[in-house]
Amino acid sequence: MAVSLSDEMQRAFLSPLFLGGVAVAFTGILFSGAFDLSISEVSHMDALSVFRYAYCFNNSFWFVVVGAALPYAGSFCEDYSSGRLRLLLVRERRWRYLSEKFVACVVSGGAVVVLSCSLFLVLCTALCPELVSVETGEWQYLAGHEPFIEVLLEGNAILYWVLFCCAQFCYGAFWAALGFTASLFALYRYAAYAAPFIGAIALVQIIHFGAWPVQLNLASLAYSQSFGGTTQTMLVIAGVYGLAMLLMLAACYGRLRTVMAHE
Repeated sequence: MAVSLSDEMQRAFLSPLFLGGVAVAFTGILFSGAFDLSISEVSHMDALSVFRYAYCFNNSFWFVVVGAALPYAGSFCEDYSSGRLRLLLVRERRWRYLSEKFVACVVSGGAVVVLSCSLFLVLCTALCPELVSVETGEWQYLAGHEPFIEVLLEGNAILYWVLFCCAQFCYGAFWAALGFTASLFALYRYAAYAAPFIGAIALVQIIHFGAWPVQLNLASLAYSQSFGGTTQTMLVIAGVYGLAMLLMLAACYGRLRTVMAHE
């Protein structure tokens, strides 16, 4: 029986691993923000500031990238090890099968990051005196350095959060795609979860040694860099992560052909 994109989406989002991914990512952010959420600190910070420190500066990305990969990055290996892959490819073209599975993987990964960030912001809002304090906070100094701050300074916190979530969706989608690619090449399901963690650490070290431009740090591009105005910044973030995912999809297709040739 052929499997449609909607079937793949249902498998990704209705899997217990989706909730597990959200839990892992949220726990990582919560752990990173525990100090700022303490009673003595919260009274001096607005909710977005607490979120920013927890998410952007305290290494929560190690948890977030793994959480993004949990829902569906290992799905190819499930099909392969169960023998389901050969049955599916009898009725479907390889490209359609792979692209639909890849899309479900990246969409669920992006959704994990957006949902975990939103849950943590809700918690911060419940514990902090106000959502954002543009006048008394440090937001004025961040304009031009971090993405979409200019929107926040114009008083549109909702639009800022929508743009921020769009960027984090690209971020989560990228790491889910990396896990999917690693598992397909290794033909080992748990490579899907190890690869984003190892990859994030490796990127940080590569940049530390000057082998990759810090402005294009894929481990933090979605929340640490502004590239001019709002539109330019979103285009750069979506473009860089999108190009990387397209390259991974092409590599996965080549690998799938090799795998099937040896079956």
